[in-house]
Formats: sequence, structure tokens, C-alpha cells
Amino acid sequence: MCVSSSVYRRILPKVYGSNFFKMTVNVNHQSQTVSDNCSVQHLLVNLDIATNGIAIAINNHIITKEQWDTTLICDQDNITIIKATQGG
Repeated sequence: MCVSSSVYRRILPKVYGSNFFKMTVNVNHQSQTVSDNCSVQHLLVNLDIATNGIAIAINNHIITKEQWDTTLICDQDNITIIKATQGG
């Protein structure tokens, strides 16, 4: 008999603590805790980062904007977010 992941998500945090389904990533050299199965888009929403004029790389690999919804972040990933600026 299989137990659905939703059951695990309800039971395991009670057994192992609330951080059981969390992972740590580095965003611009700062440690951040995010939930597992976190996409790039979800990370940007959680960090309240506007999506206009930014570029993102994970472990030095550029992630196109079209891939943000489908690219999942892994534990200990190094994420670089660069904001375009205007100036002379």
C-alpha cells in the first residue's frame, strides 16, 4: 500500500520538525531557506524580487525566463540574481 506524499508532508514534520521539507540555498552569497520543490519563479516571489530586468544563474548556468517556472532549485545551489541598471 502506497502512502501519498501529502500524508508524509503532514506526518514527517511532526516527527522530524518543521524544517524537514526545507533546504538551504545561497542567493547572491546569502543563505536562504526555501521549501523543497521550489522553482526559480517561486523563489523570486518568496524573496519579493521584481522579475523585470533580471538575469538568474544557478551554479553558474544561466536560466532563461521561460525556464523559471519549471526549473527546480536543489539544496545547496548557488543562485546569482543580477539586476540590469541604467546609467552612463
